[in-house]
Amino acid sequence: MLTEQSDQRAVLESEYGSLAETKQALEDRLAEMDANEQSRADEIARVQSQNNQLKLQVSKLTEQCNHEHEEFSKYKEANKSDNEAHLQQTKEKDEAALALQNRLDELSEKLKKSQSENEKLDKKNNLDLEAATTKIETDLKKSLLGSFPAVTAEGKNFETWLASFLKQASQSVVVTEIVENEGKVKELEEKLSELKGNSQNADKYKSQVGALEHSLAAALTRNKEIEGDLTKKEGEINDWKAEVEKYKEIVKTTEGILDQLQSSVEKEEMEKEEQSLERENEKKKEAAEVKKQLADSNKKLKEMREMLESAQRERDELKTKVAETQSQLNTSVQKCEELETSLACENGKAVDAPELCDVASGTDSRDTSSPIPVLHKDVEINRADLAEDDHGFLIIEPE
Repeated sequence: MLTEQSDQRAVLESEYGSLAETKQALEDRLAEMDANEQSRADEIARVQSQNNQLKLQVSKLTEQCNHEHEEFSKYKEANKSDNEAHLQQTKEKDEAALALQNRLDELSEKLKKSQSENEKLDKKNNLDLEAATTKIETDLKKSLLGSFPAVTAEGKNFETWLASFLKQASQSVVVTEIVENEGKVKELEEKLSELKGNSQNADKYKSQVGALEHSLAAALTRNKEIEGDLTKKEGEINDWKAEVEKYKEIVKTTEGILDQLQSSVEKEEMEKEEQSLERENEKKKEAAEVKKQLADSNKKLKEMREMLESAQRERDELKTKVAETQSQLNTSVQKCEELETSLACENGKAVDAPELCDVASGTDSRDTSSPIPVLHKDVEINRADLAEDDHGFLIIEPE
């Protein structure tokens, strides 16, 4: 009987030692998990703070990109208004230059028409004058030659011919009459009277020539007046041409300035657009990198949360196992107590046999501690749950 109970005691002690080791391992694992859990919680808090900072950074970068885009849109709109104003000014100047050119063309056409009419009029007057002069000269020559058939005269023009004729006619008549008959004074006087009559006719012809010359002078005066008008008109047209050329030069200079300004504005706008696009691309690139970091951080945070949840489940399972192990330990202790009580009651060798018997019968005359003789080399137990008395027994303190 004692051997059987001793065997049972050894089995219980072995079971108790194994359960104590298991409990200790579970508690160590729980302590480690608690430390890891705190570390994970700190890491999660740090990653969460980092995520918040990254989100704020992404928001700022997005706001900056929108601001850059808005500023560039305003710049383009302002340049568009300036360009439209420049184009309107250029259009107005072109229209003014075109109007001046049309006016110049109109005046030039009028000048050509007036010149053509004046040329026709001059040609007609000259022809009429030449015809009248020729007729008068012809009639006068014919009349003189008819009156003095014996007189011959030469000359390059009518005036020279007329002077030569009058001279030759006077000399010829006087000399002839004197040589033929000096006594015929009366006849000579008649001839002289006739000659005077012929001289009067010559004076008449001279007056006709004078009238003709007066007509020619009047025609020349009219021609000079017409030429003066034409010169005046040509001066006005030249003034118009000079003004048009001056205005064209102004328009050309203005167009050059506008072209330079347009080129400068386009170049500045292009540079501004390139700079804005470059800054916007940099901001977008930076935002993309920050978003990638945020995505990686969110992924890491999710993994850490999953690890934390898994650790929490494992911890809960370990707590359950610790509770089960503690229950088994309590059962083992109870069995040991029952076995010790039974041995003490049967052999009567226990030091406090009555008290042990009371324990077996369900009463406790001292306390609830249960002395179990267990060697330290056989079992490793949790010092927080065990105490050693003066006789070398381990006492399990109830929880």
